[in-house]
Amino acid sequence: MDNQPATQKTDKPTERKSQSQRLACRCVRCMGERPFIFILSALVGVGTGIMACLLKQAIAHISELISAHLPSQGPDWSLLAVPAVGVMIVVGLKHLWFKGNISHGVRVIREHIKSDNAHLPTQITYSPLVSTAITLGLGGSAGAEGPIAFSGAALGSCAARGFGITGRMAMIMMACGAGAGIAAIFKAPIGGALFVLECLRMGLGSFGVMVLFVTTLVAAITATALQGFTLDLVMDQVTYYNPHILPWALALGVFCGVYSLYYSYIMKLIERWLNRMQNPWIKGCLAGVLTGVCLLLFPSLYGEGYKVMSQMLNGNFSALTFGTMLSGATPTPGLILIVATGILAIKCFATSLSYNGGGVTGEFAPTLFAGCFAGYVFGAGCNYLFGTDLPVSQLAFMGMAGVMAGAIRAPLMAIFLVVEMSSAYSLLLPLSATASISFGIVRGFTADSFFTRRMDRKNGLMWKLLRLMHLK
Repeated sequence: MDNQPATQKTDKPTERKSQSQRLACRCVRCMGERPFIFILSALVGVGTGIMACLLKQAIAHISELISAHLPSQGPDWSLLAVPAVGVMIVVGLKHLWFKGNISHGVRVIREHIKSDNAHLPTQITYSPLVSTAITLGLGGSAGAEGPIAFSGAALGSCAARGFGITGRMAMIMMACGAGAGIAAIFKAPIGGALFVLECLRMGLGSFGVMVLFVTTLVAAITATALQGFTLDLVMDQVTYYNPHILPWALALGVFCGVYSLYYSYIMKLIERWLNRMQNPWIKGCLAGVLTGVCLLLFPSLYGEGYKVMSQMLNGNFSALTFGTMLSGATPTPGLILIVATGILAIKCFATSLSYNGGGVTGEFAPTLFAGCFAGYVFGAGCNYLFGTDLPVSQLAFMGMAGVMAGAIRAPLMAIFLVVEMSSAYSLLLPLSATASISFGIVRGFTADSFFTRRMDRKNGLMWKLLRLMHLK
């Protein structure tokens, strides 16, 4: 166990242990230390899977109450106020009820890992989930994965603390809970495990990796079972890809890489602008109203966007114009392409406003949404301008992994997460090519992490080569 005991031991006979710690000691004596850790990690996975299911249902119910009144023809001006109401409620909860930082969960977990601090308050197991359900249900244009990862990490931390687990193993339990959150919300156990390794950059030994995979697998199975063994992204017709599309997949990777740089730049630029506002109420109100403007222009930006992505993956592109100011016009390929390009351009604005303006949201699902539109714009644009016959739906699917790999800078997580949540394993090869090229393009410009607060620096391989050539 990395040369550190999993269960807390003391030489002071007068120090009283809690009932759970005494139970842990008996279990360790009966079955051994490692089997006990495996059982405890599986229980954390079950708990995180249940929390992810409840979060998804809460978001869906609130969204249905609001979206049921949205017209399919013409814009709904009430969308200007709905996101602002959601953000203001969350700002009030954070200041009056929830104490501590519950936003930017992935950043907080990374900071705890960097400082070797496995303690997360018990409140974090539920406060980010309540805030996220309100933010996304009332129109926030982002995802739920950051908060559920935060709550899962808190559950792992509380389990370790409750059973007297300390040291390195407590850190592993916290990281495993975070990975379980990603695995449960996306129903992607491998993707959840790779999130810990690529995004959190948690160094794990062989035993720690086994514990991690047990936790993410149990969490994904639990969430999938509770939701009726359904997929979030359903592709009605998944066929093996045509090998001739591989060069186009590589070209799409370049497109996704360039867009990822734009996406990351706008996200951090908006964050820097919002952070200059000292009053959280003014910041939340302004961010909510601006998010509402984005939704008024393109209602497809509402919430997480899984329904829109499923429609695009199944060829229902005309749905993109519903509720827009162009909904009365005939949805020609050119008009749909214009709407999709507009959505692709302002998605990062809407996401950053929801993520940094006072709401509590995640940062991964927006990159999937943007990637789906990037793939569509690339494929439909080539077909429209150059008369090609590219499979637009397949390119939209590949673009999801491309933008996630480039923007989040986690190519392996992006590849496995996208194929796991859709079960479209036959497209794994071209999807991997798109994600790899996109990641390479981004790393050529910057070596910084997506989760740092500063703007991306010009410290990538390309800039280093240019400086070397200049010196010569």
